[in-house]
Amino acid sequence: SNNKLDGAIPTSIGYISNLASLVLDTNKIPNAIPTSIGTLRWLSTLKLGFNLLTGTIPTTIRNPSNLSYLSLNNNALTGTVPEEIGGLTNLYGLLLNNNKLTGTMPTSICDRKAYGLYGTYNTDNNGNGTILFTPCP
Repeated sequence: SNNKLDGAIPTSIGYISNLASLVLDTNKIPNAIPTSIGTLRWLSTLKLGFNLLTGTIPTTIRNPSNLSYLSLNNNALTGTVPEEIGGLTNLYGLLLNNNKLTGTMPTSICDRKAYGLYGTYNTDNNGNGTILFTPCP
């Protein structure tokens, strides 16, 4: 983290089959999260917060069944939070705040609130606190 990286995450990242932790937070990584992230079956930690990521959260994010920590906060991600994230049974940490997400937190995630998962809100680009995304009740 905080390595001043500024290139996109290559789709070939999915070929690193034994990768357990990918920590690329606090950089200037642009573009979308590659769907090939879903092929990293041993991935337990994915930290991509504080970057310049755009696009939607790929539904393939559910595929690494060992994923326990997912940090996508402080980017420019759009769309809704995929229901599939709720299927990550080992997930205990989920950070989605300060993006451009819309809609509500899927019930499959909110139902797991007792396991340390909780909803967050998103602010607009000016940081004025406009709620674009409804967290868990």
